[in-house]
Amino acid sequence: MIKNLQIKNFILVDDLNIDFSNGLTALTGETGSGKSVIINALSAVLGQKIDKKMIRIGENRAAVTASFSVPEHSEAAALLQELALDEKDEGGENECILRRVISENGRSSAYCNSMAIPVSTMKRLGTALTDIHAQHQNTRMLNPKYQRGILDAYGGYTETLNKIKELYQDWKTAQNSLDEMQQQLTDDGKIELIRYQIEEFENAEISLEEIETIEKDHKLLANSDTIQATCASIISVLGDDLSQLPKLLKNLSSSADTLPPDLPATRNLCSLLEQAEISLSEAQQEAECIAESMASDPEKLKYLDDRLSTLHNLARKHQVPISDLLVKYNSLCADLESLTDRGVQITLTEKKIKETRTRFRQTASKLTSARLKSAKTLSQSISASMRQLDMPHGSFKVNLDTYEDDTPKPNGLDQITFNVSTNPDLPLDNISKVVSGGELSRISLAIQANTARHAAVPTVIYDEVDSGIGGDTANTVGQNLLAISKYCQLICITHSPQVASICDYQILVTKELCGKRTVTRARMLSAAEREAEISRMLGAKSITTSSLAHAKELLNRAVQ
Repeated sequence: MIKNLQIKNFILVDDLNIDFSNGLTALTGETGSGKSVIINALSAVLGQKIDKKMIRIGENRAAVTASFSVPEHSEAAALLQELALDEKDEGGENECILRRVISENGRSSAYCNSMAIPVSTMKRLGTALTDIHAQHQNTRMLNPKYQRGILDAYGGYTETLNKIKELYQDWKTAQNSLDEMQQQLTDDGKIELIRYQIEEFENAEISLEEIETIEKDHKLLANSDTIQATCASIISVLGDDLSQLPKLLKNLSSSADTLPPDLPATRNLCSLLEQAEISLSEAQQEAECIAESMASDPEKLKYLDDRLSTLHNLARKHQVPISDLLVKYNSLCADLESLTDRGVQITLTEKKIKETRTRFRQTASKLTSARLKSAKTLSQSISASMRQLDMPHGSFKVNLDTYEDDTPKPNGLDQITFNVSTNPDLPLDNISKVVSGGELSRISLAIQANTARHAAVPTVIYDEVDSGIGGDTANTVGQNLLAISKYCQLICITHSPQVASICDYQILVTKELCGKRTVTRARMLSAAEREAEISRMLGAKSITTSSLAHAKELLNRAVQ
């Protein structure tokens, strides 16, 4: 419920602070005092359209702040939690403080619990927190979605509705998955392309060992003549050296006069020359082996040329280096397996969709039957209430039409509209087409009176629902408002003393001249002040003993 409303520099208001209580509160005052300004300010802080003309003349901005106590497990509480905007007040209750600031350029800023939010979010919160019924602002009641919500809340078939939503979500998830898989299957003949690419790899008969050695083998074979010539040159040089070493060793052993053989240096020199002979001999053998292995092989070279060309072509085609060809092949095989499995998954998903749609239709049919039953009862009750509210020929019908297309929808397969007739010579027609603003407010009252105990909105506001009526009908309006207030906080702007007297609280709205500026004020009335205000509302030009007695009689009757 709304606990407090602060308004600054809004139309006729300079600075206004109003506390509200639970139950039924009346806003009363002379015509033009600013009662509707208060409702307009509240509408602004609930996310409705604003205009820079709403800023008080002489000021550069206006601000409206509304503080709400949010019932546990309510739609508003769930929405605040979803948006991570939930907070507790000092008493540990859920709290929502909305603030709207209007700038002189016509733009506005919106806040919830001190956090900046989009105006669209403010409007969502406002819809969950309040239900405003005004002659020129009651578009919500004309919304088919809102009408469906009223019927479903009245019917109380929550379990069936939840099942419908669950089945719809299952169907939607499966359908999205099927669409995605089918799209992947049909993109440019993807499966056939992958199969062709895999076949190219398999025809090439590529092995990891070949990939690792083919470029090296090809390079060696392509340069075999050069390698053989180099080896022949090495062998020739080594051959000359080897022919000289035996002679040198023999000379050293026979030249005792020159190099004494018993000297350590002589022995080391001979040892090194012997080792050199062995190393040179081994080097010559290695060079001969290399030359022999590098014998020219035109056929093998052609084979390697062809294989290398095949591998390079595949590598260019798939934009990978030769070393990653097998990685690409394995990736293609995995893709094909996945797509092939997807075909099986498509079959299974199609089966699930069919089964889910069957279950949805069955549950939707059950929901339709429950709605038809509730619609009949609700139509009769609202029609009776309309006739009590100065619409003697009023007739109301909750109309159900079933979609021809049985594609699952989140709220079933029914189109729900409110049809009404207020004249005996006119047929029932859509409520948006046939009622005036005043009639719509009273029809809304009749609807609320019959559905309030089932509704989820914690605060309901009526702006002059009793306009143009009086006498016993005004008493009936008051009784309806009182009945609604048992299930929610209810605030009403009224000019009817019968309605005002039946309220739990009464706030007087006045317009005063402060210097050269007109200012709207508002204050909660005491019991004695209520008597005086209701006396005025009864038409007394001045308060007299008889007018006060009449006012007291109305108030006492309300208490009884």
